[in-house]
Parts: sequence; C-alpha cells; structure tokens
Amino acid sequence: MTENDVRRVLSEKKEGFNVEAGGILHDVKYDLNVSGIEKVRVINRYDVSGVTDEEFDNAKPVVFSEPPVDILYDETVDLSDAAYVLIVESLPGQYDQRADSAAQCIQFMTAKERPIVKCARIIAFYGSDQKKRRRRSRVTLSTPLKPEKLLLRSLPLLSINMIFRQKLPMLKASLKCPMMSLKL
Repeated sequence: MTENDVRRVLSEKKEGFNVEAGGILHDVKYDLNVSGIEKVRVINRYDVSGVTDEEFDNAKPVVFSEPPVDILYDETVDLSDAAYVLIVESLPGQYDQRADSAAQCIQFMTAKERPIVKCARIIAFYGSDQKKRRRRSRVTLSTPLKPEKLLLRSLPLLSINMIFRQKLPMLKASLKCPMMSLKL
C-alpha cells in the first residue's frame, strides 16, 4: 500500500469498560421506552490516509486504542446479528476533535506531515427489531444503516476540500466619522 491509500481500523471497549454503550442502552430502554433492545455496542471507526503500513501499524496500539481496555479490528467488524446499526459521522466542515487528535498524535510519532483522519462512531443495537420503537432512537441518535450495507461500504478516498471564495470587501472608515457612516 502507498501512503495515499486509506487504511481502516475499528476500536471497541472490552466488557466492563464499555461505559458509553451501557449509557446508550439505559437511555434507549428507559428514556425512549424501547424494551426490545438487550445490548448496545459502540465502535469507533478510523479511516487514515497519508501514512505507510509500518507507521499505521505502530499507531494502532498507541493512537487508536488502549490495549488493556480496547478490542482492535482491522478493516471490518461482524455486525450481522445486530437488529440495526447507526453510524454517526461529523458533517463536512464540522470540527472532529477525535480525528484531529489522532492526526496530531500520528504526526508527532512520525515527524512527518499530518495525515488525514476521518472518524465515525458505529452504534449497534441487539435484540428484537421493533419498527415503531426504532423510530424513536433514530430521531435521537442518527440515521440507521443495515449491517450488510455497512460491511459492504468501501473505504473512501480521503481528501480535504478547500473552498476559495472571492475576495471579501473591506470596510473603510475614517476615524473622524461616526460608526454609522461605515462604507463598503
């Protein structure tokens, strides 16, 4: 693989450390009154471009996971028995602290240019599939995808699109003029 290829790694907290999944399960069961959900898994997905295979392998146990408390998956994770799956991603242009932090850590490790990192949170719900009640959690969390579609999704080409706008007009004002007489 070259440095421009996209590499994917997924990280999930081990049983006993998956506090976020327990919190979501509690919220869905008690706040949204969805009784069919028995288990929730939260998996962090990282797509990275701009690193070599060796650099990526070195970053896995340091940047993308904490080995004593996380399970690390390469490329895919089996979600075939989930009732449904939600993927929560940042919108284009929205700041993603997790992605930025990972990119900074990799840059520090490699002493090279900062790589491009995109993150997503995958939330898998297990239990009975009740369509009416599922709508409540969709509204609260995100847009669902069927697990099969998630597993078939190919790795995206990561790029940062820069939008250059036309030159903005400058405000011109005389120091002698009152504030109301500013001109464009």
